[in-house]
Amino acid sequence: MKTNKFNITSVFIKLCLLVTGIMLVVASCDEDDYSVEGPLSMFTPGTITVESLETQAKLTWDPSLFTNGIQEMYTAQVSLDSLFADASAILLEKTTDTTGVVFTDAELAVRQKYYVRIKANSYEDRPESYWSESTPFKITGIQLLYPLYSPEVLATQVTAKWQVSEGVTHFTLQKYEQSETDPEPTFIGDPFDVSINASEASAGVKVITGLDPDSRYQIDLYKSALSVGYRSFKTKVEDIYTMTITPADDIVTIVNNSVDGDVIALEPGTYNANGDSFEIYSKAITLVSTSSNPNDTKIIFKEFTLKDTGAGLTVKGIELDGDNYSALYLVNLTSSNGNGDDADFEDVTFENCIVHGVNTSAFRANRGPTGGYSMSHFNFLYSEFYDFKVSSYAFLHIEELIFDEVNLSNSTFHNAGDLFIRFRKELSNPNPNATVNINNCTINSIGNSDNYTLLDCNNVPLNLNFTNSILANIPRDGGSAREDLIRVTNETSTINFSFNNFFNLTTGDPSEVVEVTIPEAAYITSQNISNIDLGWDNFTTDFTLDPDSGLYTGSSTGGPLGDPRWWY
Repeated sequence: MKTNKFNITSVFIKLCLLVTGIMLVVASCDEDDYSVEGPLSMFTPGTITVESLETQAKLTWDPSLFTNGIQEMYTAQVSLDSLFADASAILLEKTTDTTGVVFTDAELAVRQKYYVRIKANSYEDRPESYWSESTPFKITGIQLLYPLYSPEVLATQVTAKWQVSEGVTHFTLQKYEQSETDPEPTFIGDPFDVSINASEASAGVKVITGLDPDSRYQIDLYKSALSVGYRSFKTKVEDIYTMTITPADDIVTIVNNSVDGDVIALEPGTYNANGDSFEIYSKAITLVSTSSNPNDTKIIFKEFTLKDTGAGLTVKGIELDGDNYSALYLVNLTSSNGNGDDADFEDVTFENCIVHGVNTSAFRANRGPTGGYSMSHFNFLYSEFYDFKVSSYAFLHIEELIFDEVNLSNSTFHNAGDLFIRFRKELSNPNPNATVNINNCTINSIGNSDNYTLLDCNNVPLNLNFTNSILANIPRDGGSAREDLIRVTNETSTINFSFNNFFNLTTGDPSEVVEVTIPEAAYITSQNISNIDLGWDNFTTDFTLDPDSGLYTGSSTGGPLGDPRWWY
């Protein structure tokens, strides 16, 4: 039997012959063909990095390989097309002898998505490189246009405000649609311009009319051809009024005789209830100003009394003055049989209102049989409340109300009663998910009579979210407060304080300054709380934020804290 043996000598000889052959081939070639100056093409530039700024975009890249000792040149081309399929679509081209290039807002439109590609140009007899392509980039643009304030976005008009700057000329608006699945807008029709006159430019305010209801718009502020501000907004749905009244009409009789679902529009002027209460019994109605401006439409009122199941109220764009008739309550929940009947109320909402001069409470909900009153939502939105007298009632006295949510947002409360919220009556049938949301609010000068100033719910379960807000000056002038800001002892509660600014919160003892603080418990979280003194006292009424306060970027969204009406 033959055995195949491995002949190492034979293999070695063959390898030597192979290596020798390769060396001969290499030696036979012109040495210069493989130098950096030979006919090999230039290497493709490396990864492109983009820094997007307000007025320019800076692009840099890694240099082509083997370029030491030579002065290579690069070409950068910009297009709206990521594939660069059509040479005619090249919007801008620059040549540079560095590994960087700058595109300015004078060359490219701001906030427009562009693509760039870079190549190393040919050098002597070396051909140009392949293209290196970037991810999309934009010039972010200067932002002089302030965020649009929701109460000033109406069905057919918007009020735009901006940081006054010389040279603003016009707005350009573009209507669009937005799909939930596609982040890119679909534009509708052509953009249109709205000019800015000299007085508007000096004031930094322009009312733009003639818009379509329930529609989305992009809006750009321009200095000639340069965009210096951009926002987007959606107009509101146009109100359909049941009736429109004037101050000459008897508003109390009209409201009391209205029927469920009525929308009563008030022309500008002052309406006097003449000491009578508005009686809203077993019906839900809406009162709205035709101007959407609470500064030109006022009701001198005594009380809104809601009675029995189905009673609800929405008020928009109206000032409510309770001083003349010593109003005890803004809203008072009642029921038949001497408040002995159960009642399931409809929602109550005050939006874009100014309310002041109330002696006892903004919302009384402690009547009726124990646990017999219920309501889904109670809302104070984009409103201002002030000069509520000190009393034994809380500003929101919701002791015996079974509710889903109380929402206070984008609103201001100053000198607003004693204790802010009381919800401490233990019921046999409580809502385990009852929630109070206080977001983007400015609260100044509350507390008077040694209470847990912000919230007292004792052992009643409650979820509280206190976020993006400013709380200052506890207690009111001459008053006192407990050391704990809240009293919540039920361990099934969830209490969240986050992204707020608190300052000058004390017990009010003139002989010893003791700080009012958030108590510690496993179910209470407190994070991102600043303590910046904004210079307010108990009598401050103008809460405009100082741009240098440090609170313009303090919220959970990176924006300002407190009520938006005071941001700009």
